[in-house]
Amino acid sequence: MRRRFRPLTRAIVILVVGVGCGVAGYLVASPPAVAIGGILVAALLGDGVRFFVAESRDPMAHLARSADPNPCSVGQTLTVRVVPLVDHARARGGRRAWAPETTTMEETVPVPLVPVTKVRGVDPRDRYAGLVYDLSPAARGQWTLGPCFATRTSALGLWKAKLTDASTCQITVWPRTVAVGIPMGVADRDGEAQATRFVHPHQDNATVRQYNPGDDLRRVHWRSSARLGELMTRADEPTDSDRSWVGLILAPGTAPDVQEVAISLAASWIVGLDTAGFEVSLACGGLVRHGSAASQLTRLAVLTNEQAGLPLPQTSPDGASLLIVTQSAAGPISAESLVHPSHCYDRAAGFSSAVAVVLSDSVDDARIVEAAGWSVLLLGSRAGLEEASTRLGQVLAPRQTTGSR
Repeated sequence: MRRRFRPLTRAIVILVVGVGCGVAGYLVASPPAVAIGGILVAALLGDGVRFFVAESRDPMAHLARSADPNPCSVGQTLTVRVVPLVDHARARGGRRAWAPETTTMEETVPVPLVPVTKVRGVDPRDRYAGLVYDLSPAARGQWTLGPCFATRTSALGLWKAKLTDASTCQITVWPRTVAVGIPMGVADRDGEAQATRFVHPHQDNATVRQYNPGDDLRRVHWRSSARLGELMTRADEPTDSDRSWVGLILAPGTAPDVQEVAISLAASWIVGLDTAGFEVSLACGGLVRHGSAASQLTRLAVLTNEQAGLPLPQTSPDGASLLIVTQSAAGPISAESLVHPSHCYDRAAGFSSAVAVVLSDSVDDARIVEAAGWSVLLLGSRAGLEEASTRLGQVLAPRQTTGSR
């Protein structure tokens, strides 16, 4: 905790007036004027000494900061609390560790997170109160809140101590998400209609890894081996849930608003599929990563332009596939940068789950992506997130809602 003491402007004025009165009274032999000048200077110095001693014996407590909810999404309101770490034993002894009636606080907030929607300052009725304010983040990312600056004034309001608490806290802001229409089939089992997911567990839906010398050949996963061109074996534990993945190919030079639509659409897909019970992988930045939906959203939150422009690996996970491609500023989309999907066609539902959303104004881009094996949804570069999610839901909507499994 750094502290700087200094007089306020009114203190300087009082000092000048007091010294002036004392000098003038001495020159004109006026004891009352000398007395007034002495009283003003004594009050100034007395208030300062008392304030300095009080601050030295009972300094402002260090601050603790919390944000709720954290992580949050773009546009979601979170509440930040900055409160003093109070020594309650000392407080019960009658010593004041916090003087709210003489304290004002100012928090440092990154520019992309402003405006602050509401600030609730120190409560003068609670000597252990702090600062509480609400934020509605306008940009994804990981942001640091703090440090906090507090200004405490003396009893007569002539001196101030400016204190800087270096404590900070980091908040994670996920991309904005909207609901995506996840199609649900209907299965007739024992005469009862039951909702089912649009990609169903299959004996081939097992986690796989590269073949190591000595592995049992009976555990070779031939389907994945044929697709990848190398021997792959089943992992020890098969997955119990359906799998899905989403890939991002954000061409260099993509407009920032188009890039944010693409990232938010990917985040919406992850949230929707996770809610439906899917394991969702994220392919971007040259890597395919598995993990929880929260970890994938955090990865999207901190995705940089350099990472987003990296090509994807030429292999893709099994399961329902969504690829999001943006228009290249240098010309048509590069066919070499595209990844070929593992097709999952649900005949009962009547659609293919390998869908590519192309945010481009060029029909040639759509044709290049389609030639790589994707069902293409071509959207213009001006399409917003709501339009993109609605159109994607329409593409995924099953043409047939009944059937047998």
